Amino acid sequence: MDYYYMIFAQTIGIIAMGLDIYASLQKNDRRLIYISCAGSLVYAVHFFLLGAFAGALSELFNGIRTGLSSVTKSHILAYTFIIIYGGLLLIVPHDLFGTFPFLSSISITIGMYFFSGVVMRVFIIAGFFLWLIYSIKVFSIGGIIAYSILLITHTTTIFRLIGDDKKKNETNL
Repeated sequence: MDYYYMIFAQTIGIIAMGLDIYASLQKNDRRLIYISCAGSLVYAVHFFLLGAFAGALSELFNGIRTGLSSVTKSHILAYTFIIIYGGLLLIVPHDLFGTFPFLSSISITIGMYFFSGVVMRVFIIAGFFLWLIYSIKVFSIGGIIAYSILLITHTTTIFRLIGDDKKKNETNL
């Protein structure tokens, strides 16, 4: 890849990172979903430009999944996407790292649709960790920064939730 092409591809990734961070600041759930959907679609373009096709396909379906989640939280939708990611997992990756976007998307889908609280966040953190490794492998600057920040914030939130549960249990004694 030539220098200007790489700068363009990384700029798209930085824009996607900005959308992810902006989405996490939303108080309105619908805005959070729409901005996250847009972020996934921009990441799909970014990974495509980097030649990271597993990441591009996974983010494309993540954007669709996120958009549909504004309409329904159906377990059938979750199972549908898990099957889609599983099928892509079997046919797309060229190496072990190429499996990470699909494994991540499966983990995050399971967490979002079947759990809440700490358990949900553990599944999401597992997914973010896989995305971070993949982003390092394909040299996605926006992905590296975004998933590092998201890992820290979600881990911090887990400890805060656990602390809140301990305080609640102490007051109930």
